[in-house]
Amino acid sequence: DMLRVIHPVPKDNDQNYLYGYIVENDEARAEACRRFPMVAAFEAAKVLDDHNLIVKLIKDNGLTWEHVPTEHLNNKWIWKALLPNLPMTALIRNLPKMSSVGAIDDTPSLNTVLSKLTPEIVAKAKVHPFRLYLAWYGYGQGRNRNMTWVPNQRILAALETCLYASFANVQVKGKVCIGSDISGSMWWDESRINGTGPYAGDAAGMLAATFKAANPETDVFYFAGQLAKAAFDPMVLASVRTDMNKHHMGSTNPGLLIEKAIRDKVKYDAFVVLTDNDVNGGYHAKRLLDTYRATVNPKAKLIVVGMTANNFSIASPDDVLSMDIAGMDAGIMTAIEKFIAL
Repeated sequence: DMLRVIHPVPKDNDQNYLYGYIVENDEARAEACRRFPMVAAFEAAKVLDDHNLIVKLIKDNGLTWEHVPTEHLNNKWIWKALLPNLPMTALIRNLPKMSSVGAIDDTPSLNTVLSKLTPEIVAKAKVHPFRLYLAWYGYGQGRNRNMTWVPNQRILAALETCLYASFANVQVKGKVCIGSDISGSMWWDESRINGTGPYAGDAAGMLAATFKAANPETDVFYFAGQLAKAAFDPMVLASVRTDMNKHHMGSTNPGLLIEKAIRDKVKYDAFVVLTDNDVNGGYHAKRLLDTYRATVNPKAKLIVVGMTANNFSIASPDDVLSMDIAGMDAGIMTAIEKFIAL
């Protein structure tokens, strides 16, 4: 559709035939298959039933997992063929599938996986910590909506090591104040990320740890009916939940975060509130933020991350220095980093 709208001018015949292939021109499709083995292999894979032939196409032509028809992605031999060339993001996304079909039950395949789950490759691929956290958590559960598997403990350990290494991929500038909601609703089943992922409370704790690891100047607080200073080690994921459990989960008052900053006159560049926006106490955040800007920092930003998507937010939609996020995924963190840096 995009090609049909923008009418790009191909730089040569090869590109011309590829454009024609994409827009389903019959003559161009035939010529593209003749000129490009990968295109021909992709077309062949669509109609083959024999997994051995598809394995050969993968090995001979470099097909990726996106090229393989969905019905064949339940075959372990196809995954074994795909595994050597799986990039980091595709690898961690498909660990449950590969484990469930038995594609990494043998030592060579397991070693291939472990050889890809290294801090060096994480740094090169610039994988975000939250993406690795979701992979670590999801793989460790051993089940999701569609399948079950037995988590490999060496893979889990490697994912956790990569998670800590990936903190270096986060660039948060300035002094930031993080408020992590620890009210009871953050651990309701309805709060789970993507329906089967971690609870919103656990995910918020992990994001707070990411900010702290990326920038030691970051102040992290928990809020519910009261405010408490966080005291976890960002390089030990288990310590985050342990630290959270020390504090009372009561009502939800995110305004406590800004109230403290006003009292102590701490100049923050941004407040980041990790919450489900199920607020039932305190003053409205907009009023408090106006006071903070008038008395401490007129350029202070507010970022409200709705860990679960709903129709509520404590931020004002009219405030150009505020950003609302409804629902959490790995890509959101990049937007947060850039908004703080503006």
